[in-house]
Amino acid sequence: MPFEPEITVPARSSRDIRIEKPGSAEELCWARVSEPDEHLPPLEVKGILEILRGNTIEDFNRGPHAASGRDRWVSRSANVQGRELYFLNVASKPTTVSVCAVNQPNEECRKRGSAAAHYMVAANQSISLQIRKLRQRFLAIESSAPGAAILVLFTDGPGTKKVFGSDSSIHFGDALP
Repeated sequence: MPFEPEITVPARSSRDIRIEKPGSAEELCWARVSEPDEHLPPLEVKGILEILRGNTIEDFNRGPHAASGRDRWVSRSANVQGRELYFLNVASKPTTVSVCAVNQPNEECRKRGSAAAHYMVAANQSISLQIRKLRQRFLAIESSAPGAAILVLFTDGPGTKKVFGSDSSIHFGDALP
């Protein structure tokens, strides 16, 4: 970074874009990619997250995800426990995201007596939640303003590691007379 807020890539061309922040604090980011002409060949998009620690760089592939117009998502607890949930609101208006554990997939987080967590997510903003051990059979995620959202589950695990190093030495020849 820095670069323009909108980047155009000509047809049959490629472009590498690196988004990085100075300093050691981690920060989530995202990029919107759109195809302006449906008659062109489809875009190929790749994302890679890189984490540098000392002389080791670890990378994780992050593929593209399409926005969903749904307002509710339900998953079995066993499929989400121990994973990180990433919710991105790509709509033009804010939404309240409710997250709760339920015993039946049709139960709502908004029902009276439900122990739900509620998060206000502004337009083009995201939240990330670590899903721990759930006491119910399902995890439900609900959006108060359906429109466009992306949900992704990440699993903590090792990425591809590369270790960098350098060796240097000085060799002296014979002594001069």
